[in-house]
Amino acid sequence: RGTKGYGLLGGVQTPTVIKSAEISPNSTFEGIFHITDWFSTIAEFAGYSVPPEEDSINQYEALKEPIY
Repeated sequence: RGTKGYGLLGGVQTPTVIKSAEISPNSTFEGIFHITDWFSTIAEFAGYSVPPEEDSINQYEALKEPIY
């Protein structure tokens, strides 16, 4: 899908494995998930609310509803 430096690639893609009772086994998420999004996503699990000025998006719902 292009090369490094291509506008939509973002430079580096890294596979990630997530295990949770609420996430379907063998599912795949094809969306964009930046490393800074882990901050808001994990904070939500811990019961904290992240201020809207933080550069982080809670991706929990996207992970629960995977694209096959």
